[in-house]
Amino acid sequence: MSKIAKELEASKEEKILDQIVKYQKTAKKIEERLDIWHDRIISELGNMHIFQPYLDGNLNCEKLLKRMENFLDSTTWQNMQEIEKDDLQDFITCYLNKAWTPAGIMAMCAIESSVRKYYTTLTGQTKTQWWKITDDLRKNYQADKDLVA
Repeated sequence: MSKIAKELEASKEEKILDQIVKYQKTAKKIEERLDIWHDRIISELGNMHIFQPYLDGNLNCEKLLKRMENFLDSTTWQNMQEIEKDDLQDFITCYLNKAWTPAGIMAMCAIESSVRKYYTTLTGQTKTQWWKITDDLRKNYQADKDLVA
């Protein structure tokens, strides 16, 4: 092997050794910080409750996980009041956590608000008692009984 070839080989080996030393220093820094990050992650996640969402229902739960507005056309969603949107988002949370009764209650809150708004738009009246609204819609406006009640 010529002198030049030996020098090139030595230079390559030196560069490789320099890289190894750099990687070792970086690895040491990472190791030093690893305990800090481990403690931070444990303290943050230790305070969280994690649930496996219920994905086997009749509704498309993948869409539910994204947002309720995926189930409605954009005009309907835009015309809803914020409280109705919030109620539907709460419904999703309850439904995905298999809290069936609260899910039903939250869905009914959104429905009741929508029907009240529909009734006021249709009649110009605001009645406070639910049974009066549903009764009036059935008797005088031929609203579908299953839809209203």
